[in-house]
Amino acid sequence: MLDQLATWLVVAMTTFVPPQSDTDRARYESMAHDFAAVALDITEDPAFPGDLGRAKTALLMASIASWESGYRADVDDGRTLGDHGQSFCIMQVRVIGKTREGWAGKDLTSDRTKCLRVALRHIRESFRWCAASAQEDRLAGYTVGSCRENEHLSRDRVGRAKWFWNKSPFDPPTSPDPWPGEAR
Repeated sequence: MLDQLATWLVVAMTTFVPPQSDTDRARYESMAHDFAAVALDITEDPAFPGDLGRAKTALLMASIASWESGYRADVDDGRTLGDHGQSFCIMQVRVIGKTREGWAGKDLTSDRTKCLRVALRHIRESFRWCAASAQEDRLAGYTVGSCRENEHLSRDRVGRAKWFWNKSPFDPPTSPDPWPGEAR
């Protein structure tokens, strides 16, 4: 399932931010593999429930990265940092000192899966903190650090993932699993 999910994610990623070269395409494939590996890891809780919750989690991470870094090589490898040198990796995880996992910012750019694991924890925390918010706003804890109604950064990231899922769901069963919060 890992390869199947990674292949589907590459389609999503190239739709979100078209690669400009074969080198970009190879990096996208590597990123998609890492998104899939972290989302499918049984030691990690997915952001979404259900049989396809892990695929939706991987897609949301790919959507977030498309907005946060555009999948750029210089952000992926740590040459370019955000937030005045405090946000690292393709997920733009803010690190002051070390993460809860004990990783420094450079650890997140030297091992992309560490970046994705920390980001996934932040996604789950944001969803819990903002549980009373509309689904599109539940990522506000991740994007701006507090729950806000009509938070456009959250809505952009969640909306892009929902749009792709509704257009091309992963390995759809006989009756497609709707995006969480939407009726069948």
